[in-house]
Amino acid sequence: MAIFSLSVHADYRCRQSGACCTTQWDVPVEPAAHEVIAQALVTGTLSTDSMPFVIEPGLPSSASAMLQRDAAGACLFLEGAGLCSVHRVLGEGALPSACRLFPRIALTDARGTFITLSHYCPTAARALLRDDVPLGVVEAPPAFPPADYEGLAAEDAWPPTLRPGVLMGLDGFAAWERHAVELFGTPGVSPEAAMATLARDAEILRKWSPGASSILAAMSKLPRPLTDVPPPSRLSESLAIYRGVAGAVPFDLHRVSPPGGTVDAWQRLVLPSWSRFNRAASAYLASHAFGNWCAYQGPGLRTWVRSVEAALAVLSVECAWQCLIDGGTLDRDLFVAGVRASDLLLRHHASREDLADRWSRLEATSLGV
Repeated sequence: MAIFSLSVHADYRCRQSGACCTTQWDVPVEPAAHEVIAQALVTGTLSTDSMPFVIEPGLPSSASAMLQRDAAGACLFLEGAGLCSVHRVLGEGALPSACRLFPRIALTDARGTFITLSHYCPTAARALLRDDVPLGVVEAPPAFPPADYEGLAAEDAWPPTLRPGVLMGLDGFAAWERHAVELFGTPGVSPEAAMATLARDAEILRKWSPGASSILAAMSKLPRPLTDVPPPSRLSESLAIYRGVAGAVPFDLHRVSPPGGTVDAWQRLVLPSWSRFNRAASAYLASHAFGNWCAYQGPGLRTWVRSVEAALAVLSVECAWQCLIDGGTLDRDLFVAGVRASDLLLRHHASREDLADRWSRLEATSLGV
């Protein structure tokens, strides 16, 4: 089966930042991995200061144990310099699937497997800043060889819908996805302009019905991209979208709301430098447009558009928040921090099913905004 990724992710490799091993996540250990690691502990091939497994009632059905964490929340197999002793000694194949697959986020349908990354991983986040490759879709990326990538399995699902009750077809949706990635990679088109263009184009396409012309023909007639859409001078709409996303976070993971100074931080510390990160922000949005689960979880293009709009809104708020904490103007490090916080919320804390349900209500509105 064909595998696809974005060009900025195509040569990804772990650089041992250790972020995924210190985030206090519950990591289930499948029976095969549990047996291999336990045997290595018995023979002394691996060692830890205390029992590295939690075995108790209520484990996920596919798990024999959970990885134990230390008092600071770090995995007991984490070594200095961000190295995992299981990975180092036994190889990647011995890792629990959650460790082996992170930060990969996969969607598989009849076209193939589409892999994007969680930018909570610092290495993935910094890849958005690269300027050595044009933004695009790559088939058979070297970083992601043929394998069983766990994720959203949609091979037997109906194709994504244009609007409730009207299928786009796989060819139509593939063309829409390429259209989105190309927009985000178009020089001179800001992330705000690309997002406004996609919202406009979705409304145009929603008027299409099967009949005399194909959806591909309708897509070929879309107007030129908008170019004169500035970033917001205030964060009111972004904050409203952000709060909606935060509302989809389970109670035990709930995060405090952005402090009141976030609005001022956006205007004073972020906005003057924001355009310097247009390319990186657009690549971030492309990563949420590409392999987007909402295409299958939602009932139409408005839901899909809001899922990408939410990525821009959350990124704007998180960058302002990071600058407020730091007290400095937006720079590369603060942008990366904002990206990481955004994907921690969007990819890991918020319930994707809840978000798709909330955003799908837009399908019934008159304007879809």
